[in-house]
Amino acid sequence: MELTHNCALDIMLYLETNLKLNGNIDSVKLVKALNRYSETYVLYNISQLLNSGYISALALESLASTAYIITDITPAGHAYINDH
Repeated sequence: MELTHNCALDIMLYLETNLKLNGNIDSVKLVKALNRYSETYVLYNISQLLNSGYISALALESLASTAYIITDITPAGHAYINDH
């Protein structure tokens, strides 16, 4: 699997616009909102954004897949958005 920079940036821009203070957005909502990308690409890019420290999120792992509840954009995440 490869990181899709357009998908990662689209995720970050969506979060910047839609994530409310003390709120959260789940990965199911992101997959639906960014339907030009496959679910696999969106979930992989979320995991990479989390691993890179650009977002704060809870990973909910099951036998079949992983879902995420994104709670915040980190300062590094805001810098990533501003640099792109």
